[in-house]
Amino acid sequence: MAQNVQESICSIVAADLKEGFFGVAVASSSLAVGKTVPFTGAFAGAIAVQGYTSPYFGIAGMKRLRDGLSADAVLEEIMAGDPIRESRQILLIDVGGQTATFTGSQLFDYAGSLAGHHYIIGGCGLAGLEVLRAAAGAYESCKGDFAEKLVAAVTAAQDESNRAPFESAALRISRDEPFPYIDLRVDSHNEPVGELARLLAMWREKNAPSDHPARESRDQSN
Repeated sequence: MAQNVQESICSIVAADLKEGFFGVAVASSSLAVGKTVPFTGAFAGAIAVQGYTSPYFGIAGMKRLRDGLSADAVLEEIMAGDPIRESRQILLIDVGGQTATFTGSQLFDYAGSLAGHHYIIGGCGLAGLEVLRAAAGAYESCKGDFAEKLVAAVTAAQDESNRAPFESAALRISRDEPFPYIDLRVDSHNEPVGELARLLAMWREKNAPSDHPARESRDQSN
């Protein structure tokens, strides 16, 4: 199922190579964005497929990233021959932390991307480049761990955007298993990014490593 090309959406695709994390955080004005946009894989990379979405691009792209292809090579391969490429936006990061992106010319309102060190942020239906800059600044300045940095980025995008309000949000991170390390989704909510942050805090309480402040705080209260 494809999403409306007139949606408002912003995502960040990033890697923490030291810890072995590959992740995507995304917020959208559409329902259940976590179903079709974010794709991640251990020892491989991550992809966000948005605008006129199709999970087949994420599935095919992740397979080629697992095969060891670079982000640029994967993007070129999966976009070849796509008859509606100008209605899609795709963001990728490979196992080495290199990024690639394509933003179609027929996407709604402002559509674009902004790359930094081992991350790329992109969106469409946004107020302007300032939304991506706010997200990048929040990601880089956040003092939390990788998951918290990803959520900080989409939180800043939500705060800066004045287009269609976000309805859903998702956070997906892979590390060293064939299943996600974190896979949290808010399919429909008045404040989806805030709810995503709340779910991440709950996840921390149950799954944080022994040296994480959330676990230390809980242990001291027992």
